[in-house]
Amino acid sequence: MASAVLIVEDEQNLASLLGDRLLDEGYQVRFAYTGAEALKQLKEKGPDVITLDIHLPDANGLALLKDLKADPDMQKIPVIIISSSDEGEGAKKLGAEGFFRKPVDYKKLFEMLKVLKLNNP
Repeated sequence: MASAVLIVEDEQNLASLLGDRLLDEGYQVRFAYTGAEALKQLKEKGPDVITLDIHLPDANGLALLKDLKADPDMQKIPVIIISSSDEGEGAKKLGAEGFFRKPVDYKKLFEMLKVLKLNNP
């Protein structure tokens, strides 16, 4: 079964582009365009990994990351931050497994997913 990725990104064009690339690599993809939408989806069915933007219309991605890592039901889900900000070190201190600046280097992202054992056959 393919690994599921929840893309949390408010810019729908960027989310769609990332989703298309992940689908091409064999991943299942779901989208959340706000922090509230992401939390709702996470409570319904957790993904295998989350890509998370820092700047969301209703939430700060770093605060959301902190909340996820404090929740026993969600803390083990790997989170990869994808953002235009320079807050990579702060994200890693809060528990993010990786940080990528936009535009995403897809080769490096897929390498990270493989390191996290989320590669698909």
